[in-house]
Order: sequence, then C-alpha cells, then structure tokens
Amino acid sequence: MVKLNLRALFLGMIFLGVSVLGAQSIDLIYVEKKSQGFELRWEEVPINVITSSEYGASIEARIKKLINDIGINNFQQVSRISLRISEKGDSLVIFYQAFPLDNQDVKDNLVQGIVFQVNNDGNLVYDFSVLKDDLLVRINGIYDGMDEVKKKISSALEDPAYYIQKNDPDYILNQILQNRKKLEETNLALEKTNLELEKANSDLKRFMEVWLAYQNASFIKGPRLVDGEIREEIVRLRKENSEITVKEIENSMKEKGIKVDKKTIQLVLALDLLEFLK
Repeated sequence: MVKLNLRALFLGMIFLGVSVLGAQSIDLIYVEKKSQGFELRWEEVPINVITSSEYGASIEARIKKLINDIGINNFQQVSRISLRISEKGDSLVIFYQAFPLDNQDVKDNLVQGIVFQVNNDGNLVYDFSVLKDDLLVRINGIYDGMDEVKKKISSALEDPAYYIQKNDPDYILNQILQNRKKLEETNLALEKTNLELEKANSDLKRFMEVWLAYQNASFIKGPRLVDGEIREEIVRLRKENSEITVKEIENSMKEKGIKVDKKTIQLVLALDLLEFLK
C-alpha cells in the first residue's frame, strides 16, 4: 500500500504555484508610483491602483482577495484593470479586449467596463452599464458568479427597453423626473410665447385700427377710427354669406341703424379678410 505524505503534497502544490482551491497564482509586479497611487502589472495586464496608502503586503493581500472573489478565470482577454483602495471600500473595474457572449463580441457595449465593489455590508456587488440602441442600461446586483452577470448583459442587449422597465426603477424614475422638468420648461416657454403673441396681436390690432383710421380719413375731419363692433359686424356678414356685396353689407348695416360708407366696408374687408371688393 502506498502512503501519501499530505504535508509534502501540500508543499509541492505551493512550490508549483497552485493554491489548494485549484486557482492559478496571482503574481503582482510593482511598476511605479503614481500621483494618486501606483501601477502594478499582472502578467501582461496593467493595473492602475488609486489609493492614499503605500504599496505593501496588506494592500497586495486586499487586491488579491478582490481578484479571487471575482474569480481569476474571469480575467481572460483583459486590456487593463483599475482599482481603488480606500477605507470606504475597495472597487475594481475590468476593461476587456474582447468579451464573447452569445456568439458575438460585446466589448464595445461595455463602454465603462465591468465594475465590482465591496459595499458597506462587506458584500461584493457589481454596478455598471451597457450601451445598446442609444440606451445606457444599468446592470447591478450582489455578485454570485460571472454566469449571472453575463445572463443579465445578454438580456439587456436583447431588449434594452424591456430590461430597463423590469430591472431599473431608479433609471425610470430619473427619466420621469427629467421629462417632467422638460415639460415644465416647455410650459414656461409656451406661457412666455403666448404672452408675446398676445402682445403682438394687441399691437397688430392697434396698428390695424390706426391704419384703418388714416385710410378712412376725410379732408375736413381727418383720421376716423372705426368702431370695433362695426368691424365685427361687417366681417360677420361677409363670413356668413360669401356672395354678399359691399352694397348689400351697407344696406344691411343701415337697416340695423348703423351708418357706414362703402369705403369703410372695403377697408375692413381688405384689412380683416384680405378681400378686395368693389
């Protein structure tokens, strides 16, 4: 019977760079200090770390834990990684060179990468957006593996409007508030326009009255304003009967005890209806 030396097997696995969980090792290389942190390299992938802390064993351990929690296998075809280490919580953004999903590369839809963060409860969550048909669709939740994340991305890209309606009430509320604001602004603009139109109509009416008065002037009496009710009656008669003549309007007005001459009737019809009757 062959007896296995478990201690020797364990040490051998460590020597070969294989963890007891079966995941490959994470060998981080310090590259240089930056103004807001430092840059690392993991194999060929650059990692930009934003932090006020100096690089050391504790920071390295936090970075490795975050990568392991996401899953090393999910860092395939990565172009770069951005990390933020702070007392409020750690976050990591993966930018992909390619992201195969449903027999296509959806990398270009992941406009801001895939964002992971440790929240106040210590849970690893994801919160990012995908772009489809000019819609920026928010995808978020508590992380329970990349399969669930991919499933949500697939659903969002298949029908972004439905996904938003079903999964992102904050987005819908924001759209409602934005549309309400636009509506209020539009109503204010319409009110202003209506006031301007009312003033323009008032000015036009006054101009027409003055013009009519000067056109209706006599050598002895000068300009004569035409009463508004008389103008309305002349216009009403013409609208009710398109065949009525100037003479018939004059006679109709005379029957009602209103004295108005042919020239005045012609001027009113020309001014108010753009009709030039003889």
